[in-house]
Amino acid sequence: MNVLAVVAASPDLPRLASSEELARIQEAPGVTMRVVTDATAARVARMLSMEQYDAVLWIGHGEAGSLLTQDGRIDPQWLAAQLSSRRVKTAIIATCWSSLRPVGGQQAAQSFADALPASGIDTITMQTSVSDRAAIEFDVELLTQLAAGLSLRTAYQVALNRAAQFGEVQAPQLSRRDSDQQADVLRNMDARVEDIQDTQRQMQHSLDRLEERLAVVERDLRQMHNPHIDRQYLVVGAVVMAAMLILLLFVTWRLI
Repeated sequence: MNVLAVVAASPDLPRLASSEELARIQEAPGVTMRVVTDATAARVARMLSMEQYDAVLWIGHGEAGSLLTQDGRIDPQWLAAQLSSRRVKTAIIATCWSSLRPVGGQQAAQSFADALPASGIDTITMQTSVSDRAAIEFDVELLTQLAAGLSLRTAYQVALNRAAQFGEVQAPQLSRRDSDQQADVLRNMDARVEDIQDTQRQMQHSLDRLEERLAVVERDLRQMHNPHIDRQYLVVGAVVMAAMLILLLFVTWRLI
């Protein structure tokens, strides 16, 4: 299971206790993890573009309708677009209040629990604030069980029971992906792949034609430098010169 862990610190808030969590997740059998520290939107987008991830774990501070980063905020629609375009299956938004919509929001899908599932991503968000210890235990247990092959719903229940041992039973919320939306996303991605393949085929056809023309030019050049042809030109030239010499001698004899 390939996991991207995003550690998004905010300069105005306390540092995150992420070292233990990341170390324990990396030790889980079957988990391969890449980490973005001091995350910004640009760094997250760049890391997502580098390889395929099964899950994204976001560790940081948040509020209703936004995630705080090193240089600003990330909204649900931006994150949904990034993850869906990379076919990420699961997102764990382990920040306080990530299930909530901002007050006065004008759009229907303003929370991460709305926007990400609507883009075909199974999403776990937090309905309330959550302690560092409970969040760490929940995240570690969830990813460990997913890597072991459990279904998301079963792994979620196991992780929820683990967090309950630290007094946290209400914060983590599972929002399943919208199947129709996911199918649309996959169809759009397949259409884009087909367009790319068509372009590649056209480029290959043009390359083949160019190679054929180059082969003709090379053949003509070889013929121009063919020694047999050069000798033929020399023989013809010698014959012509001999004929002209004979003609000149004949004309000279007649004049004499």
